[in-house]
Amino acid sequence: MVSKHLDRINREVERIWKSNGGAECWDVHALDSLNAGFHGLIAETAGQLEEWNVELGAREELQQRILSALPESDRIKELWWNEQRAFYTDLLERMDTYFNYDDTAVVTFSINALEILFLVRLLIEEGVLQTETLQPVFRYLSRYGHTERYSKLSFDSLKKRYSLRHDGSRKKVKQILTNMIKRIDQGPPRG
Repeated sequence: MVSKHLDRINREVERIWKSNGGAECWDVHALDSLNAGFHGLIAETAGQLEEWNVELGAREELQQRILSALPESDRIKELWWNEQRAFYTDLLERMDTYFNYDDTAVVTFSINALEILFLVRLLIEEGVLQTETLQPVFRYLSRYGHTERYSKLSFDSLKKRYSLRHDGSRKKVKQILTNMIKRIDQGPPRG
């Protein structure tokens, strides 16, 4: 939640600046509060970085021990390298989440989940969205996507429902796209 913490500190700087304006607002209490916020953030981040460093060190030791005794079997080697890739992918995702995830950031769709998924399918099939797997799409939608009816979209539910064909969704998305084409034909609004 580093991004949230940084946003909070940034808002505090802006609040202090706007409260009086000029140099008068930067009193000892304001400075102490800001500095304490930064120290807290740095300590939290340093602790997390140290945790990852220990984890990576253990992984390196494991790799050295196993690499020196890795059997010649191609299947075992494949399993080993797949496991290494999974470790690094997981670590990268956890780091990305730690530094960038903000659970207050949302995108609200005025269409339901099946309609969103149908639209995503069209975007992928037409090459507008390019992705090797659907996981990043589902991850993004489950982290930040909301509908007017549901405040949270489930990763697993999106994954299961992606393949479903639903005539109502198809009709709704078709109407939305038709409306968009009409807007394009009308040109940009004047003014």
